[in-house]
Amino acid sequence: LNIEVTSSDFSPEELAEILGSYTPQKKFYVLKTGKRLKFDDEDKTFEELFKTMNMIGATPEEFVKGKLDLPLYRAFYLESVLQQKERLAVSSDERIKNFVESFESFTEEQLPLPSGLNAKLRPYQEEGYRWLASLANGNFGGILADEMGLGKTLQTITLLLAAKDDKISQVSSGQALIVTPAALLYNWQNEFENFAPTLKTLVINGTKKQRHDLLADVADYDIVLTTYDQLK
Repeated sequence: LNIEVTSSDFSPEELAEILGSYTPQKKFYVLKTGKRLKFDDEDKTFEELFKTMNMIGATPEEFVKGKLDLPLYRAFYLESVLQQKERLAVSSDERIKNFVESFESFTEEQLPLPSGLNAKLRPYQEEGYRWLASLANGNFGGILADEMGLGKTLQTITLLLAAKDDKISQVSSGQALIVTPAALLYNWQNEFENFAPTLKTLVINGTKKQRHDLLADVADYDIVLTTYDQLK
């Protein structure tokens, strides 16, 4: 995500200088050229610029250098916030607009539950699955933080089954790696066998030689399960 900040009144160097010294309490600023700049209480231009700069965590120099590289997920926040800035002229190219719109329109109508799922999801589980799927479709990561016992495992299995069925366009149907505490390793495998038997699972566990032998056939499986210690 590239951001370009330009001004018709100030050079990039002057703009960086102003933003570097700006505080909401200041009433005016004297540039190195001797020019006196008044911060009008009614004109919130510099305040909005200052807040936007801080929001994305940029230094004044980075903010006005011409192009600022940001993670793509910031597009949603910036798009919503900048459209509310009355004093800033904001324009987004079509790729950003299409990206934001495609994410927001990724609704349940576009994403039915995957075939082959041997479970009846509760409404909040369907919502969690589709939320994870919408993140994955936008190439984002996410954290499903439901409390214990609410079915995070089942929602994750549903997501992986949907990816296998090519229902999530931006997610390849390649393998998934699940890392779990040792006590839950075979529980995960049992859950896959119960709820998504079409997904082939491989548990990487045992001695070094056993793990080496198992890894030789890893390409034949959809899901690879292991523990934190074995992963190390």
